[in-house]
Amino acid sequence: MEKPVTDTVETAASLIAEVRKAGIQSLVGHHRRHHQQVRTLKATLGDKRIGDVVGVSAIWATHKPAAYFEIAPWRSQAGGGPILINLIHEIDFLRFTVGEIVAVEAIASNRQRSFAVEDTAAALIEFDSGALGTFFISDSAVSPWTSEQGLGEAPEFPFSGESSYRFLGRTGSIEFPALVQWSQAGGAQDWNKPIQAQRIHASSVDPYVAQLDHFRDIIRGNARSLQPVEDGARSLIATLAVAEAAAGGRRVDLRHRYETLASPVVPATSDQQRAS
Repeated sequence: MEKPVTDTVETAASLIAEVRKAGIQSLVGHHRRHHQQVRTLKATLGDKRIGDVVGVSAIWATHKPAAYFEIAPWRSQAGGGPILINLIHEIDFLRFTVGEIVAVEAIASNRQRSFAVEDTAAALIEFDSGALGTFFISDSAVSPWTSEQGLGEAPEFPFSGESSYRFLGRTGSIEFPALVQWSQAGGAQDWNKPIQAQRIHASSVDPYVAQLDHFRDIIRGNARSLQPVEDGARSLIATLAVAEAAAGGRRVDLRHRYETLASPVVPATSDQQRAS
């Protein structure tokens, strides 16, 4: 199914219950997990090539034209802003590469377009590992710093090749998607010593084709789903929490919300409902 897995946490829990009851496989369409560059980054971080991840700094900023809103007026209303449309991709990417997000804080503004929904937001992210992250997102600023432009994943987004992410570790850092690793000779950790750059090679594949190939393998029983509905629901929870934190001006802890997905109540059958 396409992302987001559902529109609310409650419907996500119901979907999880139905999937478990039916005993079927599921795959949520967060296509970015299927980029070879993303998998290379995940493996590099997992191998501690830059030591423990201390933090992440990220930007997603582009200027959506007026026609984007004219052909779909709902995009100028609540739920149609860059948090729920675009940030959910980035949240899922961060969960996949860095680890689970356990809390968020955020602020948002609609000053640039004056729509009923945000056009710009900034979030603070806390990961289960203790790493921290900052994320700036806007659909009202001209820049080369989006994952779409950096990866060149679709022809409608002109390729920039620029890195919109910086992953910072105890012994080095990585720019993404360029996959440039920065470190000091001999694993030094000294600001008085030079830092050297090294490019990490990763082949390029069409993530949409790779996603369908993966889905085929799941159907045939040759692979485990890279993202079943339970995992997609966690990305939804974290993204909705950013919007909630921005609206309420407060920190939102996610751990209890994840727990509610662990054992959702299986919806009653029609016969059970009649019996009750």
